[in-house]
Amino acid sequence: MKKILMMLLITTTLSLSATNLKYNETRNDVKDLSGVTYSDISGNVTNDANTTTNQEVRLFEKNEDIEVVTWSKFSNGKYVKADTLEIANDFESNNSNYEVIAGVNGDYFLADQTVNANVIYGNRVIKPNNHIKYQALEIDMNGNKVKNHVTTTSSSKILITIFDNNDSAYYYDQIKGINNPVLYDNETTVISNSIKLLDTEIQYYTLTNSKIHVIGSHLYVEGTATLGFQSSGYVIATKNKEIINIIENKNIIVQNEISNVQKNNMLIGYDSLIMEKGIIKEFEEIKGQSESNNKSRHPRTGFGYDINGNIKLITVDGRNPGVSNGVNLREFAQIMKSYGIVEGYNLDGGGSTQAVARIDNKLQMVNNPSDNPFRKVGNALLFVKRKHNIKANLTNVDGLINITVNGDTSITKLNILVNGVEKEYNFGDKIEFLLPLNRKSVVSVNVVYNDNGITKKGLIKNYYLESTKIDIPDKPGVNVEHKYVNNNLTITLNYKDPNKLISDIRVKIVGLDKELPALIQSAEKRQTTFENVEIRNEDELIIIVKYSDGTISEKEYIVIIKEKISNNNIYVYILIVIFAILVSALPFFLIKKRKRLQ
Repeated sequence: MKKILMMLLITTTLSLSATNLKYNETRNDVKDLSGVTYSDISGNVTNDANTTTNQEVRLFEKNEDIEVVTWSKFSNGKYVKADTLEIANDFESNNSNYEVIAGVNGDYFLADQTVNANVIYGNRVIKPNNHIKYQALEIDMNGNKVKNHVTTTSSSKILITIFDNNDSAYYYDQIKGINNPVLYDNETTVISNSIKLLDTEIQYYTLTNSKIHVIGSHLYVEGTATLGFQSSGYVIATKNKEIINIIENKNIIVQNEISNVQKNNMLIGYDSLIMEKGIIKEFEEIKGQSESNNKSRHPRTGFGYDINGNIKLITVDGRNPGVSNGVNLREFAQIMKSYGIVEGYNLDGGGSTQAVARIDNKLQMVNNPSDNPFRKVGNALLFVKRKHNIKANLTNVDGLINITVNGDTSITKLNILVNGVEKEYNFGDKIEFLLPLNRKSVVSVNVVYNDNGITKKGLIKNYYLESTKIDIPDKPGVNVEHKYVNNNLTITLNYKDPNKLISDIRVKIVGLDKELPALIQSAEKRQTTFENVEIRNEDELIIIVKYSDGTISEKEYIVIIKEKISNNNIYVYILIVIFAILVSALPFFLIKKRKRLQ
């Protein structure tokens, strides 16, 4: 009976606790900030222990014309922390097509990086991985939730993207890693060790005005491609004619990407999910930094989604007794819920809590951060607006591209870039074309407008695509045979190639640094001979096969040399054999001679 009474008491306590949690708004000054509704709010919140405190709240809600970005600041080529106002101004100075309307601080941070994965606007992967305690949310530029990432996978592949100064993308593809010592046709590498390659056919472009951020094996480099080789900094080395034709004086990003994050999406790291499907989580369910932090009152920053999936940004000031005490995470979730949020995320808070807004056409801090001077933070989550309100939609059906645009009817011209090739269209024209097969492609959609008599171009969106793959037969392998006579090494290569995929084969002797083409002998045979070469047993050859699609494979072959027999050795061998025959026949002759004597 005692156990039953105890359970009833616990259940009643929990029920009362849940009932006690509530929020009451006492003031709400609303401003329309050109597509963002900004609410400057006072209220009081009652917690699970039935304690009521005053709170100052800032809430940002956007309409469909507003986009969402994450951003981090670089200064003098290095990633730096900055307050949210500085980060917002830095975004505008680097992205002239946008203005920031509102924003809040983002993820936790360390000395030179965010705590979690940080992918900012423009596919810039500043940090590829999460802390083991936290997670990151993938969002698109409408702020829609795409995927929650407990862990992220950094690709070992290095990719290059080439832009103009308008951020319109010209080229996007994988390159041959870092400091690769050998380049074949159409290959590109990035040099960081100041060592120039010997190949005279390679073209070099030094990245000037660079932004560089390296975390372990992860590389992010952004700069302007300047013709020539400089021994300091990063250099693009290429034999790719397509790149050579467009790269000079263009902006370049070279980086490892995150393989499970879609292009044009961003990652924002967060502390914890504090409310899900409208249900506020218990402290022990929230996890995040620590249960003690969850239960303590601090300034808080967060974002969340309403029942229609619309994103909202929110802050609560704190450490200002009687004015705004700050909230624990259940109190924070209750305030979120009161403003229509059903799925709430907690970001970095405390002295980091900052809210900015564009009021009277000037960005300013609109909350009262507890740290003054303002704390430097790792990144920010921003509501931004295009200066030209045009949106594009692209469909890709088996490589057939169709683009539609809508919005600002004062724009009369569109500029479409497909892998760097430009074409202009009138607004309202049908825009349809085929992508090149079997390659990465980038399509950039831009507006053309007049600015005080000067024709300018404004980016709408870059689309990173691959055309639908056609069936390609397996690439043939090559069987190798050799013959080494009188210091002449002949290499014979046999293969089956009914689809004529092999375009060239070369043979290289590694130890001697000699390389020759293998000449066609028949449809399934090629051959080459190295004359007057000293080959040792188990010397290594590399068989370099180039295919018609431009790809290259390399096969290692070890030469096994049988013992060579010279002419003199042959004579000695014959004499030894004759002598052995005579010796074996001698007893027979002696026996025969004895019989004659008898």
